[in-house]
Amino acid sequence: MDDARTMKAAPPVSPLRLDGSDTNRWAGIVILAAAYFLAARLGLRFDAVGGFASPVWPPSGIAIAALGIWGAGLWPGVALGALAANLVAGAPLAAACGMALGNSLEALLAMALLSRGRGVRGSFERIGDVLRFVFLAAALSPLFSATIGVASGSLGGMIPAESLWRAWGSWWLGDFMGILVLSPLLFAWADHPKLRPTLWKAAEAFALCAAFAFLGRLVFGDTSAQLHGFLRPSTFFPLLIWAALRFGRLGSVTAVAALSGIAIIRTVQQVGPFARESLNEGLLLVQVFLGIAAITMLVFSAGLADRAQTERRLQVNYVAARALGEAPTLEAASPEILREVCEKFGWDCGHVWTVDQEAGVLRHRAHWHPARDRLMLCARSAETVVFHPGVGMAGRIWSEARSVWIRSLQAPSDLVRAATAEELGLRSAMGAPILLGRDVLGVLTFFSRREKEPDDSHQQLLSSLGSQIGQFLERRHAEAELRTAHAELEARIVRRTRQLEEANRALEEEIGVRRQTEQALRALSTRLLRVQDEERQRLARDLHDSTAQVLAALSMKLTVLQKGATRFDRKLRGALEECAALSELCVRQIRSMSYLLHPPLLEEMGLPAALRWCAEGFTQRSGIAVEVDLPPRFGRLPMEVENALYRIVQECLSNVQRHSGSPTARVALQRTAEGVELEVRDQGRGMPIAVNDGGGIETLGIGLLGMRERVRQLGGQMTINSTERGSTVHVTIDVPHAEA
Repeated sequence: MDDARTMKAAPPVSPLRLDGSDTNRWAGIVILAAAYFLAARLGLRFDAVGGFASPVWPPSGIAIAALGIWGAGLWPGVALGALAANLVAGAPLAAACGMALGNSLEALLAMALLSRGRGVRGSFERIGDVLRFVFLAAALSPLFSATIGVASGSLGGMIPAESLWRAWGSWWLGDFMGILVLSPLLFAWADHPKLRPTLWKAAEAFALCAAFAFLGRLVFGDTSAQLHGFLRPSTFFPLLIWAALRFGRLGSVTAVAALSGIAIIRTVQQVGPFARESLNEGLLLVQVFLGIAAITMLVFSAGLADRAQTERRLQVNYVAARALGEAPTLEAASPEILREVCEKFGWDCGHVWTVDQEAGVLRHRAHWHPARDRLMLCARSAETVVFHPGVGMAGRIWSEARSVWIRSLQAPSDLVRAATAEELGLRSAMGAPILLGRDVLGVLTFFSRREKEPDDSHQQLLSSLGSQIGQFLERRHAEAELRTAHAELEARIVRRTRQLEEANRALEEEIGVRRQTEQALRALSTRLLRVQDEERQRLARDLHDSTAQVLAALSMKLTVLQKGATRFDRKLRGALEECAALSELCVRQIRSMSYLLHPPLLEEMGLPAALRWCAEGFTQRSGIAVEVDLPPRFGRLPMEVENALYRIVQECLSNVQRHSGSPTARVALQRTAEGVELEVRDQGRGMPIAVNDGGGIETLGIGLLGMRERVRQLGGQMTINSTERGSTVHVTIDVPHAEA
């Protein structure tokens, strides 16, 4: 288990080592010696050259399987069994010892060569591992046994010189086939101690056995030569493929072993396609065929296993991607991922640990184990455990940022929770870091109750899962930061919105005050214009009715005096004439001023007549020719409209005289479907640009402001278009037809 390791990393456990007490070790040695002795006695019965070089040698497969399953410490059992078998077969002691030495070296060399790969029991999962097993364990190691054994037999006088090469070939082929057929069989059954087949699976296995027996009877039976011409040993390959496809490596190696038994027994009985006059020759032929079949099926089964493992890896990656994509947190996604890894690759429980950056420790985040299993004790205890860098397997993975595989948790070492590991029966463990780039964010750990050989594909899978989970953690961290930033932004928006609302309310209040002020100003302006018109009318009336009348009376008196001025001297008579002329001038000016202040024609004759009189008077006073364009039958307008238009024309002509410098002016008035339009145009120097753009009060003069205010009061529009070639004032006022 991940916490069941010391702070110092334990050295990797070598497969050339026997676990357990000395009592168990010696018991295993005795059992192996007995099994080796019995298998050797059986092998020596198959027409061994010189009585010792047998083409069928099952003890070699038994030896390698025993050392691979229970440890290389059982090698004395191989030596004792071989020594006893050779002595019983009649070999001298020295020759028997040499042969036993060769057999022992064969087993130990095979173990040493295979231990450099994925281990002995892991040599059948991939095609490359199968080829390593075939060429290193099955083909290379028997070279030493055959060479040493034949040399010992030759020196002991048991193998004649003329049979040395035949004996060496039989010895090597027998050992080769024993390793090739029996070792995979024993390893496979050791990896499947408890079979729980379904009823359908059991029925299929029975059908396969029946087909095997029937085909064995036909191919290796005592049938006619014609039938043999159609049923050759290669006919068994469909059944071998069936066994591999439906029952995996266990079914494949069992079928090959069954075929080997049938073929060897029937060949010894001098029956079947391999039967020859020389039994040794027949057995050599059958061993060659069985070797081809065994190697083919081992490679085929490895290909199937590799494909199945690839499919399992894809399934695990798919489940992990789906879980990480759907789950909101690592705690929610981890159980499904751990369960998929454990079920697909034979682990009993799994844990997820993540780094607590603030505390500098690894903390338990999630776990999975089968329901109602004692491993829940491990999960409960893991929730209270933390790991520092380098402490325990999880701490080692964290500090070293690499995968770790512990083949045997029972190897001697200082365990942190050795009692718990022993109680739960945990035997193997592995783990991988959860990485984001080069940063370790956590650790994945898995445990098994069976010893599992290191598997690079498993470690690559966990490394891939670690990277996916690392990206998930980074994504969730980024999402959390984004949510925090979003919340802060929302808070700022709320604050800003509140501030804007307050500012808006203040602005609305200010706008309301301004509108009230503008309304008051407009009302005041309207009242001022009305008062101004009323005052003009009063002044005009007063001037006309009072001052003008007094001056007229004075003029009349002066006229009377002038008629009697003959009695006065010339000087006095001239003064009287001058006073009379001044009186007449004063009367005319007051009368003109009265008319300008309030022309009586506007009320009596209407706007067209008033405009003509205004233009004529303006021309007489200023010398500027004014063209008046009026429709022949204009009609009357409301008095306030006529008064406003008259004052606008009056102001425009005044501006032409004072500012424009134009020699002419034109006044045009016309009725439209909506109301009335007035246009006053000159050919002077134009107005400032700000006036064209409708500038503010500080830009416009008092006269223009008065004109605009009069138009506004009547709901009309006034535009001023001014260029270097003159200015045009255009006024439009809507007048209902009923009032026209």
